[in-house]
Amino acid sequence: MEQSKENVHDHVEKTGDYETAQLAHITDQEDHETGIYQSLIRNPWASVWCIYGLWTVILLSFDVQAAGSVVGIPRFRQDFGYLFEGDYVLPAQWQSAFNGAPIAMAVISSLAAAELADMFGRKLMLLVALVVSFVGVGVEFYATTNAVFFAGKLINGIMVGIIATNMITYIGEIAPLALRGIFTCCIGVSSPWFLAGKGRTEKALKSLRKLGYPGEVGEKKLALINLTLEQIRQETEGVTYVECFKKSNLRRTIISIMPLCIQSLSGIAFVAGYFTYYLQLAGYSTSMSYKIQISQPVLSIVGNIMAAAAVDSIGRRNITFYGLIILTAILLITGALGLSHKPSEVKGTVAFILIYSWWYNVSIGSTAFSLLVEVSTSRLRVKTIAIGYSVQSAINVMWQFVIPYLFNPDHANLGAKIAFIFFGFCVICIVYLYFYQPETAGRSYQELDEMFAKGVPARKFKSYKTDIQMQNEAAATAQKTVL
Repeated sequence: MEQSKENVHDHVEKTGDYETAQLAHITDQEDHETGIYQSLIRNPWASVWCIYGLWTVILLSFDVQAAGSVVGIPRFRQDFGYLFEGDYVLPAQWQSAFNGAPIAMAVISSLAAAELADMFGRKLMLLVALVVSFVGVGVEFYATTNAVFFAGKLINGIMVGIIATNMITYIGEIAPLALRGIFTCCIGVSSPWFLAGKGRTEKALKSLRKLGYPGEVGEKKLALINLTLEQIRQETEGVTYVECFKKSNLRRTIISIMPLCIQSLSGIAFVAGYFTYYLQLAGYSTSMSYKIQISQPVLSIVGNIMAAAAVDSIGRRNITFYGLIILTAILLITGALGLSHKPSEVKGTVAFILIYSWWYNVSIGSTAFSLLVEVSTSRLRVKTIAIGYSVQSAINVMWQFVIPYLFNPDHANLGAKIAFIFFGFCVICIVYLYFYQPETAGRSYQELDEMFAKGVPARKFKSYKTDIQMQNEAAATAQKTVL
């Protein structure tokens, strides 16, 4: 009798698991069939919170660019620098410290943020980081010495690492499939993926309702989340940072973080941080240099919008690979024009730096974030993103300490010829992208998990037919037959 009861109980559990799995497959298929416009209509609140997250990331980029722009302010150089050949120059060691130390702190805070976010949730970590960031900005604003200004940069650098790691993860988890590429390339609701992973089913459903998944739709979405998390949990139980470098995860970790590394190796540290100062050294007045500099973020925004419109239709791999080829050509031309000091060549250099700012954001500047979020497993995503930002930050720290000595007039004084260095790195990166960068556009996290587990070659990702796809299609067909 007892045996019979146990068999009945097991049967009920298996039946429930089967129904949940079928529900998840149907939901996954529906996500694939839903277009961008439909996703916006069905999930308006998810879109709103993603836009909020994007705005926060934009502010992070502003902080990085503003740090370099202050060097182009003559009064700042006069107050914090020294006189050199009739003009004031900021000491290279302080210039390196202002730009490099905050990024170094972001490396540490990114890694710590991943662990803390898994414990306390993305929302709480973001709230704390934003509040403390206000303190750092205040210290910078009221600074009158290099040391105090440096302290403010340091505080803000720590918070930047926390915000960047958590916000990209947050956007990747709440964005609908059709909108994921748009939002990831470019104080809210808690992530339903985090809540489901902690077993907080009711809170996860509540979060989904706030994101625009009411009633049965929310239950179906939660079933898909739970199925994905369970499959990943079985594969990576008790995961730590070490797991990111073991077995099939190593390949995913490398592919996830390499686009971010390519960003840092492609010259953005120079273009974003030293353009205003370069214009002044090239002979432009302070007023004119800032007028020209204003066009740089405008072109960057245009590039981001273009990338968002094309990232799904053209694909992440194509935009990243062919985009970097064009970016490499731009760097070569910029360096060549920098060999001459004729006014026409100087104007040409300025023009190509502006073109770089636009095209960088059309290509690797946008797609790197989509690839970082999509390629990593859901269970390891926040840790992989933390590793990615840490490695990228480490490279940026190196550039921030090196560039002042390469660029400043009281040292190597390379000027625009520094573009040749980044050109060389880009050539190497192009070779890597051709052989190892897969296409992830239009793929669910489950499909990507399957393809990486099976070791599908990077160049076959786009055409590969997954078991998940076939199961989804079969489940959808069965549902239509019943109806």
